[in-house]
Amino acid sequence: LDPWNWYDLKDTSRLGLTDIQLICAMGPPGGGRNSITQRFQRHLHTISMNDFGTDTNKKIFNRIFEWHLESRGFAPAFQSVATDIVTATADVYEGAIANLLPTPAKSHYLFNLRDFSRVISGIM
Repeated sequence: LDPWNWYDLKDTSRLGLTDIQLICAMGPPGGGRNSITQRFQRHLHTISMNDFGTDTNKKIFNRIFEWHLESRGFAPAFQSVATDIVTATADVYEGAIANLLPTPAKSHYLFNLRDFSRVISGIM
């Protein structure tokens, strides 16, 4: 953290911070997630990463699925099945993200690559 001097809110005594590393991760605000204040954010270095595109996700999961089929001794004819399954899963995933948006009443409608991965892992 950058300033090394923080203050206790109760008695306003100085707190000296040395050799502290703080690592944080967060998603974008919305769906029950709040943004952090600029006053706190000024102490951090912000690194952002964009979501992968649909084609990239398909390529990654298709390669994982193909590797699984090859390593388990499946016939080469199953390679096209892997592509079809990954494409269908990606279509359902994209449709869920587009149509099942989180609302205050249904805030559990949050989808990420973990859900995509669970479907592919369950099929393998």
